Amino acid sequence: MKAVCNHCGKGFAGQQSSGTSHLLNHIDRCPKWIQESALAPASSPSQASKVYKKKDAETSTISAFDSTAFDKALARQKIARMIIMHELPLRFVEYEGFRDLMSFVQPLLGKICRNTVKREVFKLFDFEKAKTMALLEDITSKVSITTDMWTSSHQKKGYMVVTVHFIDNSWTLRNRILRFIYVPSPHTAEALFNELAKCLLDWNVDRRLSTIIIDNCSTNDAMILLLLAKFPPGSFLLNGKLLHVRCCAHILNLIVKDGLDAIGDGIEKVRNSVNYWTSSPKRIELFEDTANRQLKLNCSKSLVLDCKTRWNSTYLMLEVALIYKDVFTRLKHRDNQYKHLPTEVEWELARVIQNGSSGLFLSSDLW
Repeated sequence: MKAVCNHCGKGFAGQQSSGTSHLLNHIDRCPKWIQESALAPASSPSQASKVYKKKDAETSTISAFDSTAFDKALARQKIARMIIMHELPLRFVEYEGFRDLMSFVQPLLGKICRNTVKREVFKLFDFEKAKTMALLEDITSKVSITTDMWTSSHQKKGYMVVTVHFIDNSWTLRNRILRFIYVPSPHTAEALFNELAKCLLDWNVDRRLSTIIIDNCSTNDAMILLLLAKFPPGSFLLNGKLLHVRCCAHILNLIVKDGLDAIGDGIEKVRNSVNYWTSSPKRIELFEDTANRQLKLNCSKSLVLDCKTRWNSTYLMLEVALIYKDVFTRLKHRDNQYKHLPTEVEWELARVIQNGSSGLFLSSDLW
């Protein structure tokens, strides 16, 4: 006598002496059962740890999850990676909507707090750091370092980022961020040197340097001199003769900024005009109405305000503003508070600068 599974059709011994354990064990593994069975909500903790139901109202699709396959530690790690990848706040895991979703999808996870996620993030950091250190120890080539200071727009604090570039043993060019750290003011050559030297020593790359690529400024020049003085000459390629490499993108930035200074007043008027017409929803609505309904420009690009220290953002600001040149002129007659309209000569100079720097803008993507 044989017993046959009603879901997948597999046959089993069905004699009275065979018992039922093998039948119950099959139920836990039967693929058809997992896909098709409709189970009532768990009525006890033991039942809850066995199977969970997720039913779609339209398709009546049921999926069940075996608790033995659920790894709570791995789930917390995946959540931490999601937080990092999408730059979400740590308190995201405490949002009511997230907790409601997870209690439905996987009740075994339980509630997790921001401190739990913080610990998981540091665990991931330690894991990735160990991987990168092992990779750097394994290669035989020299390494190059790029470093730059970055100022946050909302906190106005300075941060240093240090990136290592190297060719691995399979001749593949790779790069890894070694450090991203807050540097208190003032950002003197000594302060920058101390942070960079600590990073090089921590990662054990101080004796394998070929070049350090940094912005072209006097503070960085002094920092390189300190580095050459503090570290043994044999640590560097050709005793450090090729150590200091000035960033091509920064040099390009200085060149274009000199050109923009030639029409500084006109650029400032365009900047003030863009700032004025993007400062409130009402002004944005009026600007768009004038452009699309009255002048029929049918342009989907929005005005963008530049960052004064980044010429490529100024290029993008001019590119869009020149499209809406007639809109600015028309709005001058509709809003008496608008005082920043560029003259025809200034508009023409802006067009010349924008056209002339288009090639440089494309080249900047290479760096």
